[in-house]
Amino acid sequence: MSYMSAEIYFVVATLIYTYFSYKYTIKWFMSGFEERIRPGEDGQDMYIRKAERLSANDYSFFLLTLLVPLVSLDHSSVINLAVSVIIIFFVIAIYVKTDAISVCPLLFFSGRSVFKGVISLGEKEQESNDSSLRKDVVFIMIKDKITFNRKVRGERLVNDVYYLTNNQIDND
Repeated sequence: MSYMSAEIYFVVATLIYTYFSYKYTIKWFMSGFEERIRPGEDGQDMYIRKAERLSANDYSFFLLTLLVPLVSLDHSSVINLAVSVIIIFFVIAIYVKTDAISVCPLLFFSGRSVFKGVISLGEKEQESNDSSLRKDVVFIMIKDKITFNRKVRGERLVNDVYYLTNNQIDND
């Protein structure tokens, strides 16, 4: 076997391993939310008033800022590699502090979507008396499960990022 074919096998094996590890790791991390956010458990009742998917630009920007240090820096020495890793951790820390971690591409593999929208912590009648019940947020939800103006359960993850589930359907 030639050196070139060994590299190709290594790259293909790495891609396959990465795909499956991303897919199952994120599902494992997110699996508890659906069960935990139920009536009588954690979370609270909310209503989705508006939702739009995040653009692909948000995701591509996230990827590029993590990949550019890996590709563009010289990794011929341990010091250069250490600097690259420090830069990547610094970029991730910035994303976490600014709530941009919600555009993490791993969510593509989890069967969940990220939306920008408006949620309400009360009924429409309550909103007319108290506008603070409505919030502009980013929320994560299983794909194709959005129900407008019906009760959903949710939990705040960080600042204005929420995880929502509609495992609680109104009996109206």
